[in-house]
Amino acid sequence: MLFGILGSLAFVLGSIWIYSIADTQTDWPPFVLKVVSIMGLLFFGLAIIMGLKKLIDKYPGLIINDHGILNASGFGKPQFIPWENVTSVRSIETEHSKLIQVFINNAEEVISKQSRWKQKLMRMSQSRYGTPISINCVILKIDPGSLLLLLIKRQSAVNAFTSPA
Repeated sequence: MLFGILGSLAFVLGSIWIYSIADTQTDWPPFVLKVVSIMGLLFFGLAIIMGLKKLIDKYPGLIINDHGILNASGFGKPQFIPWENVTSVRSIETEHSKLIQVFINNAEEVISKQSRWKQKLMRMSQSRYGTPISINCVILKIDPGSLLLLLIKRQSAVNAFTSPA
């Protein structure tokens, strides 16, 4: 998380520098550089604000109990996933993150309850990974392997308790 904030700070400083030289350099039209630098400043400035907010937030990023998983590891509102909707979990590693993917049997229902922007992100995740729900382990203070094992054990225990004899 700290590296993300520092990286965003570097891009904010770079955007400010590009804006400051836009009128004096001769390689690019000044208008283009100003627009790009303002967009970079807004995007990475927002990333710094969101990152700092998450860094100082004392609310747990993930709550696992007998009812399900409350995922607050992202930047949106926390999302509750009942155990009866969880079909499986697995771990993947992307370029910069370790993710725990939670596969569910009601993906369309979950996606439809989100904002349009979040729906688009969740649909992209659904088409790429087969599930709209991923838990970002970078934000959490737990080893991804330990978290995966905990989720698998909890899911198995809940399934054993709720399945008919």
